[in-house]
Amino acid sequence: MEQEKEEGTCVQCNRVISNPICISCLRQQVEDWLIDTKPMLISKLNKKTEKMNEHESVPADHDVSCVKCGNDITVCYDCYIAEISKMMNVRDSELVGKFNRIFRFNVGLSY
Repeated sequence: MEQEKEEGTCVQCNRVISNPICISCLRQQVEDWLIDTKPMLISKLNKKTEKMNEHESVPADHDVSCVKCGNDITVCYDCYIAEISKMMNVRDSELVGKFNRIFRFNVGLSY
C-alpha cells in the first residue's frame, strides 16, 4: 500500500519542506558558488536541476511556495543538495567537501 503524503512534503523523501526555497533558486546559489570555484561544472548542475524538475509534478493539494520567487516547491533543500553533492563527488571529490561545508548544514540527516 502506498504511503499517504502530507501537504507540503517533498516528493522524494516525504519529509515536510521546512526550508522553502525551490530548486531553481538553489541552483542559482550553487551556480554563483561554482563560478568562483569550478565553472566547468555549471552545465552539469543545470542539466541535473532540469532533470529533477522534469520528473516532479505539483500535487493538487500542494501548498509550499518558494520564499524567493513564489514558485511551487516539490523537492526539499536536503534532497536537492544531496543530489548535487553526489553529482560533484563523481567529478571532483575534493570540491564536494567544500560544497558540503557550505550547503549541507543539516549534518544529522542521512542522504
